Amino acid sequence: MTRVGRDALLPRYLRASRQEKTRILDEFVVITGYYRKSAIRLLRRGPNPRSFDRRRRPKVYTNEVKAALLQVWEAYGRICSKARLRSSHPSSQRRC
Repeated sequence: MTRVGRDALLPRYLRASRQEKTRILDEFVVITGYYRKSAIRLLRRGPNPRSFDRRRRPKVYTNEVKAALLQVWEAYGRICSKARLRSSHPSSQRRC
């Protein structure tokens, strides 16, 4: 069922009685293949919008932190992987 189909079904589902909701939900589950609980959530609230344009706080490093990071980066031969940095440091050999 497409979003258009769900949007057409949504008003009917919201104003339906309990028995009608059961019947509508059964049809929806058969047509879409959703699990029943997922179908209920979808029909009650709609899909969760996923925003790919999330705004986060900007990363702010002081000049002291930048200088320290630069020294560490240079000391490790300008590696770029966290995994390599972790595995090359002697204290990281122990397991957590």
